[in-house]
Amino acid sequence: MRGASAELIDAKAVDLPMVNRMYKNHPSGEAPLRLEALAEKIRTADAFVFVTGE
Repeated sequence: MRGASAELIDAKAVDLPMVNRMYKNHPSGEAPLRLEALAEKIRTADAFVFVTGE
């Protein structure tokens, strides 16, 4: 698509903390900052694709 752009987010580079609960289970405003930033990127994206290795 013309004019489209993509951002690659490397899980290792984001350096998310080990968490024992999902983002949605954190009270509003209490998720770890890096997790909150990632959630905002996903929330505001038009689309996203998760790629994982096996």
